[in-house]
Amino acid sequence: MKKMKHKQVTQIYDKVKKLCGEIPHKEINFGDQVTIKQYWTLRAGAMGFQVHTIMHDYRGKHITVFHGKTCGTGYCKESESYDSAINAMGIRTKKDTSKKPSEISHKYHVGGNYYFVPKSEIRKYK
Repeated sequence: MKKMKHKQVTQIYDKVKKLCGEIPHKEINFGDQVTIKQYWTLRAGAMGFQVHTIMHDYRGKHITVFHGKTCGTGYCKESESYDSAINAMGIRTKKDTSKKPSEISHKYHVGGNYYFVPKSEIRKYK
């Protein structure tokens, strides 16, 4: 996943809004340092429904935004999207014990589609 420029960030959000709607399926906040938003497409394409992921990294001097999209069939797109996002950000939760976590732990569920991971539960890796 690559860093986006301001104009590109707006274009990404416009594209995701058009394909997926405005409300993310999951929004995961890692101690106000990183936010991961997962959006399911509204319609199935030739390869079925896909997941768009937008990540915000607040740890540097400037906010960095990344975008990713699943493609293909025959695997859990939500899990793949989450795993790609935490790998790109270089973080994991203490509950992510395997190399490929299936999803964010329900322990961090705050309500609705929102998850919050306290700073004390974040571990860095790379």
